[in-house]
Amino acid sequence: MNASKDWQLLIAGLVGAVLGATLLAAGMFLGQPTASAPDHAGHSPKTTKLVETNRKSIVNDEPATELSVRNALLAEKKPQSQAALPVPRRSIVLQNQQQKPRELPTEEPTEPKERKVLVDKEPLAAKTESVHKKEEVDVAQTPILSPSVDKTAFLTQPKSAPIDDKRTPVSSSIAPESEVSTSTLATPVRVVPPAPGTGRKLIVVTTTTNLKSIVESIGGARVEVTCLATGYEDPHFIEPKPSYMMQAKRADLWIRSGLELEIGYEQPILDGSRNSKIRPGTPGHLDAATGVLRLEVPTTKVDRSMGDVHPSGNPHYWLDPLNARIVAGTIARRMSTLSPADAAYFEYNHERFRRSLDIAMFGEVLVERVGGGQLWAFLLQDRLDSVLKNPSGVSELGGWLAKVKPYAESPIVTYHRSWSYFAHRFRFVVIDELEPKPGISPSPRHLAKVIDQVRSRGAKALLAEPYFNRRVPDYVAQRTEIRVLVVANSVGGQAQATDYIAMIDTVVTRLVATLAETNP
Repeated sequence: MNASKDWQLLIAGLVGAVLGATLLAAGMFLGQPTASAPDHAGHSPKTTKLVETNRKSIVNDEPATELSVRNALLAEKKPQSQAALPVPRRSIVLQNQQQKPRELPTEEPTEPKERKVLVDKEPLAAKTESVHKKEEVDVAQTPILSPSVDKTAFLTQPKSAPIDDKRTPVSSSIAPESEVSTSTLATPVRVVPPAPGTGRKLIVVTTTTNLKSIVESIGGARVEVTCLATGYEDPHFIEPKPSYMMQAKRADLWIRSGLELEIGYEQPILDGSRNSKIRPGTPGHLDAATGVLRLEVPTTKVDRSMGDVHPSGNPHYWLDPLNARIVAGTIARRMSTLSPADAAYFEYNHERFRRSLDIAMFGEVLVERVGGGQLWAFLLQDRLDSVLKNPSGVSELGGWLAKVKPYAESPIVTYHRSWSYFAHRFRFVVIDELEPKPGISPSPRHLAKVIDQVRSRGAKALLAEPYFNRRVPDYVAQRTEIRVLVVANSVGGQAQATDYIAMIDTVVTRLVATLAETNP
């Protein structure tokens, strides 16, 4: 009997153990999915983790601050390539001065002919050194172009300048004016442009023509870029056509302007494309607004009674050239990530675009003397005037800022609230818009208020995009002395706006010409 009970207890224990193990395994299975079990979105845990990581690193809705942008500008290195830039004669002389004569072999040559060559080389090196010294005197004593122009401005700072160059400090603080106004000269380096890759081109789709222009400048021969907009329609209202879905279906990279500019049509196009590579949160989806300086970010809850107000800020940020500079860097980095073989090619073109934009903004002389990144940093801190003059006291400011400087703080009127960034950067004052609220058609009562504002403030220019009806601006112009300027704020919106820099140049040139005529 005792043996029988022992066997029964043993069997019961084994059954209990098996049952407990089974329940434990079932609990683990139900509580945590296996490596191959998909989640509710159809992703495996590994894929879900990757998507979340990309979303955190790519989708950043935190607005950039002027301090963070200024620090990034100060930390900018000089570009590494100058192959497309002419080297001034005196820069070549300076380069020769800093070159050391080639070292002679230490071993005694055995052949008489080689001994003769070595004997001849020593006086040649000495002769070359004396020539260099003579040219050094000529450079110091001969004025460059005119006595009023700083000689150091034409001794081009190389793109391979050391990081501790006094003109481009990497610290988070602004350098003293004395350090900025004194050029540190170094040997110019001419680098051969990197050859483009030979593989398949990167296929890019952008939502606006301004983004397309920047992508073309950076991507060159290594991208195939198409765009949804044309430049002469309102970018808020683009119809999600099937042809756009077909473009997105082939894309490796989708670039949107962001700040909810495309909120009415982006998602239907992405859904219709069935292209998982360009979904939000993946490397193939880029929000170009990441890192830009934003204006008019609401501090209260947004509702439709406020008009077409965007919760993340005014979406027309590209009309600030500094934001275009930031966007260019964002695009270059993402394209380099997606096509590593072309990274050097993209970065070379990015540096060329950035330099062209800096020169258009400040003028070539000032960019060469101070550096583009440093100039933007000074502009953000309202200290640009401290470096405008060379040692002779002559202002070296050029480009767009030189054109608009005489008309700083001039009052203007706009049709839509799309010129805030342009006015902010070039120091114009928008006293009113023809729309009573963003996206709301002008009313007679509001137009009467605008007319009173124009008369009392003396505004002389009214900016309107080509896709708006001229009837309302002309109505205001007929009752005041204001002039209507129909100017495109997107590439392709007018014949002159062939690329981003040309578009901004057209607006600046026409606005300045109007203000000059109406303010004798």
